[in-house]
Amino acid sequence: MFSKKYILLVSLALCWLITSATQFSKEVRNITWLDKADYNVPKILPEAIDSPKWVENSVNLVGNSSTNIDAPMIAIVIDDMGLNKKWSTKAENLPAPITLSYLPYAENLPERTKKARQSGHELMLHMPMEASGHHANYDSSTLMTSLTKTELLHNLQQNLDRFDGYVGINNHMGSKMSEDKESLSLIMQELKKRGLLYLDSRTTALSLGESTAREYGLPTTRRDVFLDHEATSEFVAESLQKLEMRAIKNGTAIAIGHPKDVTITALKQWIPEMQKKGFRIVPVSEIVKRRIYDDSHPIQVVSIKD
Repeated sequence: MFSKKYILLVSLALCWLITSATQFSKEVRNITWLDKADYNVPKILPEAIDSPKWVENSVNLVGNSSTNIDAPMIAIVIDDMGLNKKWSTKAENLPAPITLSYLPYAENLPERTKKARQSGHELMLHMPMEASGHHANYDSSTLMTSLTKTELLHNLQQNLDRFDGYVGINNHMGSKMSEDKESLSLIMQELKKRGLLYLDSRTTALSLGESTAREYGLPTTRRDVFLDHEATSEFVAESLQKLEMRAIKNGTAIAIGHPKDVTITALKQWIPEMQKKGFRIVPVSEIVKRRIYDDSHPIQVVSIKD
């Protein structure tokens, strides 16, 4: 026969099991279950959070075991895209991923940009902005400092709606607009609403573009090197060398070039050479991510006293 002590212990254990089972049953009833086709897995994860457009539309780099994530990164931005069809096509045929920035008044933008995106390139919109001095070739959609807020916003929204799938904008011309804080503030507010990034082309040393974008919490950065300010093979070669040195020194570098014969010809040979040297050719959004991280994680310099 079992002792009274043994029977008491068994009774207590049974009570604990019954209480635990009851509590578990209540908790299970509070879980929302999926359909049978989903193998009765409970929804225990939070709802997905929508990514901003600059992240959603960025080119996803496929890494491999041989990729050195600490290697210097270079982003090539080709803007003024879409007007010269011949050289725009040659730019679109460069080894991916590069960043192609299209003027909003170019033709067949939805079809053209979709094809470029499918080829592995990242997209931007090259926003026409007022330059210092007299320019007779302004399009009616150019962002001008003389426009009212309503007119400026209309032109901005009209340009931004010309195609989709892009990560942000960089300024076309814009040396005067880039120094106008009030106009830039309106631009940055609209970009913020749309979840886009701002790349300051730095067409003036007095540009307020990057700093204003930061004030409104936009992901932003600046151009480091212009590749073809002079359309000669010697100038482009010198600019590419400067770009390489900048990437080695700072870990990242962004160049802006144009769909010109000398530029495309040089890049076609230069990109594979840089990759063989161990550089990473990346879309501009990748460098924006890296620079945001570096800005928020400054290197701590510690002095050691004797």
